[in-house]
Amino acid sequence: MKSRHIILFSILLLSLIPTFLICVCVGPEYIPPLKVLSILYSGIVGNNHSSTVFYDIVWRIRVPRVIASFIAGAALSISGLLLQILFRNPIVGPWVLGVESGSVLAVGLLILAGALVVPGGVTSPWALFAASLIGALAVMFIVLILAGVVRSIVTLLLIGVTIGYLCSAMLSILEALATKIQLQAFVMWSLGSLGAVTWSQIKVMTLVFIPCLVLSIICGKGLNAYILGEEHAKTLGVNVRIVRIMVILVSSILTAVITAFAGPIAFIGLAVPHIARLLYRTADSRILIPASAIIGAVVTAYCDLASRMMLAPVELPISTTTSLFGAPILIMLLTRRRS
Repeated sequence: MKSRHIILFSILLLSLIPTFLICVCVGPEYIPPLKVLSILYSGIVGNNHSSTVFYDIVWRIRVPRVIASFIAGAALSISGLLLQILFRNPIVGPWVLGVESGSVLAVGLLILAGALVVPGGVTSPWALFAASLIGALAVMFIVLILAGVVRSIVTLLLIGVTIGYLCSAMLSILEALATKIQLQAFVMWSLGSLGAVTWSQIKVMTLVFIPCLVLSIICGKGLNAYILGEEHAKTLGVNVRIVRIMVILVSSILTAVITAFAGPIAFIGLAVPHIARLLYRTADSRILIPASAIIGAVVTAYCDLASRMMLAPVELPISTTTSLFGAPILIMLLTRRRS
């Protein structure tokens, strides 16, 4: 790793601290930084006897929300990077290929149909994650099968968009048959928000994210060879089939665990890997994976903050602000490829 890369990693890691503090301080009710630090210290040491309104805002609302935004941004960015390497194309991602749509459909089935079986609906974090993963894997395998049939990446992207529309159509049918209470719960989730993420869900997100991060970094060397082509990778002793399976599983799991608890979040998985490439000026996956994770965490945290504050006290869906951030990057990439 070059000294320039080490400096960039140091700056990005340090930027997580002010990002965390700003996102916890700023909100409809501003809390001064020193007050936030005092509340954080009290909560860490267990001295919450003097619980106040500010204490509840910090520990029950804002801290879990910021941690969730860090994990969501990192997970979706890694997932997007892995998919771009798998398809050897810079304009693919979980949202573009319809993987998130599959997760949304599966969770929608669980929320809307589950309420018919279980009074009050299915609320287990692991059940939501399992449903989301099944949906993501199903769409991913469909896309991979079709990728072997069609050679044009534009056609493949159109297929991914079409799958997204099919999932939306099926969800519309479910929504039409749902009761008012079921529909309200699903619509609030499907808008995409980190505001309702609980500590138990953060625990699941963390337990899933950390092993996937480690696996993706371990696969870094194989991914570098895979970028140059499957035949070249085989000559270097890389088991292409294992690498492909690992990429599919890790990217699907990362997308699923975030979609299950935060709803669909657009463009982060597509845009952030390109920011990492521009900053680090390298194609080395072993550098881009952790870089994309950190950048994605920071970007998503600020996008979530913008969704809270842009039209306060009305809160925008997080996909609104991430789309405002990521759509221009996609347009730039498509224009460059066209030229």
